[in-house]
Amino acid sequence: MKLVTNKKVGFYTYLFFSLIALLPVIFLFIEGREIPTQDLESWTFVINQVVPGLLSNSFKLVILSIFGCTILAIPLAVILELTNIPGKKLWNILTILPLAFPLYVLAFIYVGFFEWAGPVLTFFREIGLDTLGNLKFKNVFGVAFVFSLGLFPYILMPVRLVLRKVDYRLFQTSLSLGQSEYTFIRKILLPISIVPLFAGCTIVGMEVMADFGAVSVFNFDTFTTSIYMAWSSLFSLGSATRLSLLLLIFSLILFFLESNVSKRQVPLLKSQSNEMLFKLGLKGKLLSLFFILFVIFFSLILPLLQLIIWAREAWGKEVLDNYVGLIQNTLGLAVEVGLIVSVVSLSMIYFERNKLREKWLPFLRSFFLVGYALPGNIVAVGIFLLFKNVMGTSPMGMGLLLVVIGLSYRFLSVGHRTISPTARLMNPGLENASRSLGKRSPTFIRKIWLPFLKGNTIYAFLFVFVEVAKEMPLTLMLRPMGHDTLSTKIYELTSEGEWERASLGALFLVLLGMLTVLIMSIKGDSLAKD
Repeated sequence: MKLVTNKKVGFYTYLFFSLIALLPVIFLFIEGREIPTQDLESWTFVINQVVPGLLSNSFKLVILSIFGCTILAIPLAVILELTNIPGKKLWNILTILPLAFPLYVLAFIYVGFFEWAGPVLTFFREIGLDTLGNLKFKNVFGVAFVFSLGLFPYILMPVRLVLRKVDYRLFQTSLSLGQSEYTFIRKILLPISIVPLFAGCTIVGMEVMADFGAVSVFNFDTFTTSIYMAWSSLFSLGSATRLSLLLLIFSLILFFLESNVSKRQVPLLKSQSNEMLFKLGLKGKLLSLFFILFVIFFSLILPLLQLIIWAREAWGKEVLDNYVGLIQNTLGLAVEVGLIVSVVSLSMIYFERNKLREKWLPFLRSFFLVGYALPGNIVAVGIFLLFKNVMGTSPMGMGLLLVVIGLSYRFLSVGHRTISPTARLMNPGLENASRSLGKRSPTFIRKIWLPFLKGNTIYAFLFVFVEVAKEMPLTLMLRPMGHDTLSTKIYELTSEGEWERASLGALFLVLLGMLTVLIMSIKGDSLAKD
């Protein structure tokens, strides 16, 4: 009877906090469901004249970005996993490092390159190619080009992990039965790649829909830029809320698609042979190396070199006066949110440890973890509405606390997903054995459970730390007046075309991102070998 009571108490406690986590989304629907009479005419204009353009821009951008990421990721995955190309370990790391670049950093680098007064178009005009020298880079193709360079690893990584499981013996058997290599690719490789490819494409779609900084640099109108404009320029909470609702629908659709697809497993044996499926000759190796170096150069080397050059030019007059305080603000906020997310994630996972078979658990857990699927400005509006209705007045007087709560809500999923897989590996009998020896739960947590999860908790903290440091729209919308971070400063400077001045903060964020991506890459490779 006591066990049943404790189970019910645990369920209702988890249900209570799940509903609290869902409140920002609930208040978005409550606030946006009714349009005041005084706003009816203006909102009708927005629906008829503005929203169709936003939908068209967003749809085109998502499709082009997914296409660009796919044509980069699929050949790379095949080359790196199924051929005898030399230097695989190095290429595996370098092709993941573009994730270290925030999209808004990659955007202002390439806008600086390809704007009318930039070095590329100026060069074409000077050599007499005026047609090329007057091309416009600030359009949907330019944005999709930048997104493709920055987001292709999201497709590359899952496809690589699946192709890595292809047993060489399957290929040998196929050939011995008289089938061609083309048949093996069509009937084996393509079908098993569909699930990870689709999962990667949905992640890319979510990232594109959620982006604010890069599209702002390009002056390309999407839902995220319109939400921020309604919030900061028009001071219309109602318009920002209703635009957020429209974007929320698309974001949740992509989130649930990605969640369902990611659960599907590919039942293939791990290869026991070091043999590669496709053995390249000298010409094939050279062409493959050229493609790899081409992608790495434009997605990593060129942007990094440009940042370093700009940062050297701006170092003397910028760093001492402005960036010490910005770095302190950024690191302080990132550490605080990282610690909160790590503690809350551990608490959730400890509660879930003996309830993995409960049917209600995944449903309620999705309430907790939905924040990462939402664009930062939607989370900002939702958190603002939540505290506005609770306090009965504007919550902007809460200072930095509002930013911390919003960021913790947004990145809780990152901490949970990093720690949870390892927590599931712990034998549940260990806790029962601990109790049989007279040890209470706090002793078990302190001496067994936390040490077991120590490594993953550190990884979770680092991932959240870097994500918070890079986050722009939420921090920009909820921060107290005068409290700037590196990301908000970059936004201000790039809005004025100050690429050199923005490069210092951008370089700092990129180096932080590279550290985390390297850890993620090393950890991912070690898990893939297990």
